[in-house]
Amino acid sequence: MRESLKAYILVFVCLLSFQSPLVFAEDAPEAEYQPGEVLVQVEPQTPPEEVERIAASVGARLNRPIVPGELYLLSFDEDLPVFEIIEQLEIHPAVQYAEPNYLLEAFLHTAGDPNFSSTGGGAPVVVAVIDTGIDLAHPAFTGHLYVNSQEIAGDGIDNDGNGYTDDVNGYDFYSRDADPTGRAGNGAHGTQVSGRVLAGAVDAQVQLMALRVGPGPRIDLAASIEAIRYAADNGARVINMSFGSSFPSTFLRQAVEYAAGRGALLVAAAGNNGWSLPSYPAAFANVVSVASSNASGVKSVFSNYGPTVDFTAIGEQVTTTTWGGATAVVDGTSFSAPFVAGVAARILAAAPNLTVQQVLERLRSAAADVNALNPGNRGLLGAGLVTDETARRLADAFPLTPGNPPAEDPPGDDLEGRLEQARQEVARLEAALASAQSQLDTATGQKSAAEAEMRAVADQRTYAWGQLIQAWRARLDGIKRKAPPAEQARLDQEYRNAWDTVRQAMAKRLEAEQKLMVANSELKRAQERYKDVSNQLAAARDLVADLERRLEGGTSTAALKRSSSQRQVESALRGLQRVRELLEESPVPEGFGEVPALSFPEAPSLNQELSSR
Repeated sequence: MRESLKAYILVFVCLLSFQSPLVFAEDAPEAEYQPGEVLVQVEPQTPPEEVERIAASVGARLNRPIVPGELYLLSFDEDLPVFEIIEQLEIHPAVQYAEPNYLLEAFLHTAGDPNFSSTGGGAPVVVAVIDTGIDLAHPAFTGHLYVNSQEIAGDGIDNDGNGYTDDVNGYDFYSRDADPTGRAGNGAHGTQVSGRVLAGAVDAQVQLMALRVGPGPRIDLAASIEAIRYAADNGARVINMSFGSSFPSTFLRQAVEYAAGRGALLVAAAGNNGWSLPSYPAAFANVVSVASSNASGVKSVFSNYGPTVDFTAIGEQVTTTTWGGATAVVDGTSFSAPFVAGVAARILAAAPNLTVQQVLERLRSAAADVNALNPGNRGLLGAGLVTDETARRLADAFPLTPGNPPAEDPPGDDLEGRLEQARQEVARLEAALASAQSQLDTATGQKSAAEAEMRAVADQRTYAWGQLIQAWRARLDGIKRKAPPAEQARLDQEYRNAWDTVRQAMAKRLEAEQKLMVANSELKRAQERYKDVSNQLAAARDLVADLERRLEGGTSTAALKRSSSQRQVESALRGLQRVRELLEESPVPEGFGEVPALSFPEAPSLNQELSSR
């Protein structure tokens, strides 16, 4: 009964959202999960021995840790009902949460068109491709494969101690070995995605980290979570995820937050269902969501859209690499996302010290407006269209690394013209800040409404369960005392009605949870946008003040800072000189030895100046 109830609720929620859990963005099949497997989050620092005991208590066994001490994959007989196992697990005080090991799905594409490759300089940037593996022998990937220099290939030893043996080019989290090579057919998806990363990177030294999480058409959630964390821990600056789901998996969100916390820029496909409902991981606050358009910038019919989309990129009839050294012409947001990931990697190759937000600012500034071409989806396709021309323009710009000193004004610099432009930019940013504030207020209100709805449905669920218990007891009492058939029929009907009420309450709770998660995501996006615009406005106002000062014959801000620094140095030197004089005047107590010379290894020029005074 419990199994059928849970299955009914899951299908009902999927019908409400018109999308099914965790599939590649090219399609949305029926909701599926791996039979005989569940993911379990336990209280922090729960020892593995206790996890094994918890698993045994429900007839399962510990398969492997996904996050040691926190998240584990349990296995059991495939004939056992998954949701009953989850229900039993969540009763245990050491278990925080449990989910089925949902499946993801990949699909074939049509081959054709000539090959391409990209070479060039810049700081190497590692892009993790979490997918069905990569054809490592493909000629387009020569010089573009991630190499773990701390690992010795084929020696069967985990040389770098990261928990994965022989992970030279990446890892296969599905087969649990060091060969992340993709395959032909369904497994070509990861190779196709990788080609689009290189297309966006133009001429940068991008290294592809191959992280295989399934053979195609099926890959699982547990492997994907482990791969995301591996990428973040092993140097990936950019992570591409060409899969999605309407079900906001708690464990997937935690993995995304972990990677974002370590400075990774995460990119995901918006989905190919043609609707505006959020898809995860793309809709998570820390992930860049990419929709698809045709070559003209018109939204693809199949592409998802909506307020959680960040950018649009061409995803129709694009040529890319495929299995066996060949090429293919493909469609899907699965191929829009890696193109944007590649462009982001190109920016990082030029300016490796940029933060994720700074990279996104540059992408937004270069993206082409698509609202005029998509009047029915105005404001629902992100900051604009990222194309080959966008990538080339950003490559030519070669952004300065943050922290470089400002360049001196060239001779004949038009200060008045620059001041007028700066004032116009301030006006534009002031309007943008007002808009961002309005969006922030709206998002705050939506979150409050979602929280109120969540509390209301929680009360409804509690009441429904209470009614069900009463109906169950009344029905059982009727059976025990052998109530008349008419009365027993009424009790049976009341019991069935109570179950229907519980089903509806559970479905409403899941729907409310999703609304609250979307509201939280929107609020975080609004907060980030407000902060970005505020920082840009402050910088623009500083520039206006600086230009006004220079036009009036004053000293620039940079010069003032240099002058202030010089005064600080001179003051420090005078203080040090006084310390030296005091030391020379005072005898050194016996047993202390000689007083070492004052020196500052971090600033040899100061040492020289100090010794010369």
